[in-house]
Order: sequence, then structure tokens, then C-alpha cells
Amino acid sequence: MKAHLIPAILIAISLTACFSNKGNSFTDVPKSAFEEALEKMSDNEVNTTYIRVCRNLIQEKNKLAKAYESAGTKSQKETVLAKARELLALTLSDSIFVCWYGTGWDFNGTTTCPRNGNIACGYFITTVLQQSGFNISRSFLAQQASGIMIKTLCPDDQIKIVTNNQTQKLFAYLKSKQDGIFIVGLDNHTGFIFKKNNTIDFIDADYQVDKVVREPLEKSAIIRSNSYFMVGDLLHSDETMARWLTGKKIGNE
Repeated sequence: MKAHLIPAILIAISLTACFSNKGNSFTDVPKSAFEEALEKMSDNEVNTTYIRVCRNLIQEKNKLAKAYESAGTKSQKETVLAKARELLALTLSDSIFVCWYGTGWDFNGTTTCPRNGNIACGYFITTVLQQSGFNISRSFLAQQASGIMIKTLCPDDQIKIVTNNQTQKLFAYLKSKQDGIFIVGLDNHTGFIFKKNNTIDFIDADYQVDKVVREPLEKSAIIRSNSYFMVGDLLHSDETMARWLTGKKIGNE
């Protein structure tokens, strides 16, 4: 790897977000310094960086898993889970998702390498989660209706359903929620939602532009063209986060 690429890797591994004022090449979401660095890399260099980011995440996850297992009180365990949520949210939003931007979409796409090959919307969700350390059946969940995938990953009390094309109700619900990562199932599509402060973005393998993109949720043509939404909060279930930390299987398949 070229020497000038090392800082980009360090940005990813340290999970640091440094936003510039330039717009995303696919949307009007501001680019991060990491995204700009990735644009100067070859596809193979992006994949190498991605592998290092995922490896670093798993290493940090394993450290937290040891702390969780040795925690003697409920309060101590909750402290570890809070650190796990912060780690996972930051890594997904600022590093892992970014590596996937621009990867081609195809209805039958199953690639496991960002910027190499194509990926379908369900496979985008399950591939990212599996490579982030979730013990799931990647192919099985990707081939199910998004509702099954969401119910597998999120408990019922962390799921909200909005029907009849009530996008304003969807937006209001998400604005009322804590910051974090969500999975949304639509009529015939699925993607991630990332909320931080007053910003809510949609990250998906977009069948309208044929690539993985990130855009403001309220400006998404796909969101506005759908009538059914199932939203699952990925991070605020203690059980889900504990299973992520300890590597316990999520789902029966």
C-alpha cells in the first residue's frame, strides 16, 4: 500500500469523523475526510482498508466482551453495553458504510467486498452486519422479507410500523428516537438509517441509481415512493448488543 494512504487507514481505524464542506458525489450529504481519502484509492486498496477497519472493530468488540463477562453488577454491564453502542454506531456510520459507497447494486448481487461486484439491498444489510461481528446467517436473512430480518435482529419493543405512506409520521418517530443505527423495511426494499443529533440519513443499495448511497432520509425518492415502513432499532436492545459482544447466534437459521 502506498505511503500516502496510511493516514486514511488511521482515520478509519481510530473511528474519527472529520467532515468537510464538500457535498457527497452521489447525494448532498457532506463528505468526510475518510471518504475523500477513499476516492483516491483503487478498489483493491479500499477493500484492504475495509478489512483493517472490520478487524479493528472486532478486536475492540472482543475487549469489551471480556469486560462485559467480568462485570459483576448490572450497572457495570450497562456501562459496557453503552460503550459497545458508541463503538458500533461510530464505526458503522463513519467507516464501514463509507467504504461501501458507490458499490454497484444488482437484484441478485451478493458481493462481500465493497467497490467490487454488485450487492442487493438485503445482502447489503446482512453483509455489513456479519462483517461487523454479528453472528447471523447472512444469506438466509438476506433472502427473507425485510420484516423477518428486522424481527430477527430487533425485539418487538424496538420495532415501529408506519403504514399508508405516512412519511411525516415516520420522520417524526425517528426524530423522537435516541441517536443510533436503525434498519428499515419498505414495500420491497430495505436499508439502514443513521440518526445523529438532528441529522437522519438513509444508507442503502439504491435500485434507482444502481449503487450504495447515503442521503438525507427526508429527501430520499425511495422513501417517499413507499407506503409501508418497519423500523427496527438495532442498538438499543441490551439483548442484541450482548449477543453482538459475546458472539452468540442471532436467529435460528
